[in-house]
Order: sequence, then structure tokens, then C-alpha cells
Amino acid sequence: MSAIHGARPVSKRVTISDAVWLFACTLCVCVIILLYRLPIASNRLYLSQSEYRFGSVTAGTEIRRVATVRNLHPWSVRVQSLRGDCGCTRAFVGKTEPFTLKPLEAIQVAATVDTTGKSGSVTQNVYIVTDDNPQGTPITLSGIVTPAQPKGN
Repeated sequence: MSAIHGARPVSKRVTISDAVWLFACTLCVCVIILLYRLPIASNRLYLSQSEYRFGSVTAGTEIRRVATVRNLHPWSVRVQSLRGDCGCTRAFVGKTEPFTLKPLEAIQVAATVDTTGKSGSVTQNVYIVTDDNPQGTPITLSGIVTPAQPKGN
């Protein structure tokens, strides 16, 4: 029984062209989701841990954190330098700068902060500077530094 007099019933069969169209649309949505989720559409590198909270330490303690940096771009990325916010913050990698990270290549970056002369809340950054990201991809180390007790007490 048709709701509109003279209307023909709608065919429920799915044709091959309909199935191909549905597959193509689904594939496009998946690609868009991947591009949104992965940094291949951005100028940043993937970090295993971009922020490290070291808790509370005594002044003079050197904080060291190793992060894995991976190039998820489909092209090589040239790392120009590793730089810290100030002289107390450094980064080490087993390659001489500048160097190139091939697609899917990973490196270990050791970031250190010397807390000598610091107290209170401390946040320091190490930046991985590349050709296409001159601001750098940051690795952040933060925590509380308490003053060292004088020797002899």
C-alpha cells in the first residue's frame, strides 16, 4: 500500500556502483581521521612523551628524561638543532646536528635540567628544531625544586 497514490515502490536492491560509492566514502572518512590523528599533516614530530613532571626535588639535582622522537611523515625531516630554554637545559642525541630522520625513523633524545640555583615551580623546555618547524617541537620538564639544606646542619 503506497502512501501517495500512483507512487512506485522504492527498490531495495544495492547495485555494484552503490557498493563502490559506499566503499569510497568510507575510505575517505578513514583517511581524514588518520590525517587528523597522526602528525603527518602537521610540521611536528611524534614524541613518546612530550611532558614529564619530575615531582619534587632538592636544588642541585640534575633531572634527566629520555623521550623517543619518531618521524611519522612520509618524507625525510631534517633536524637542525636541539635547544633548551636556558643554559641549565640541554638535550643529547647520538647524532651530530644537523641530521636527517627518514620516514618512520626514531631517535632517543635525552633532555636534562640542572636545578642548581632554582627554587619553587620550575618548567623548562627542550626544542627539536626542524627545517619545516623553526619554533621546534617541545619536550617539557616541570616540577617543584626545594632549596638545598646548608651543609653542617
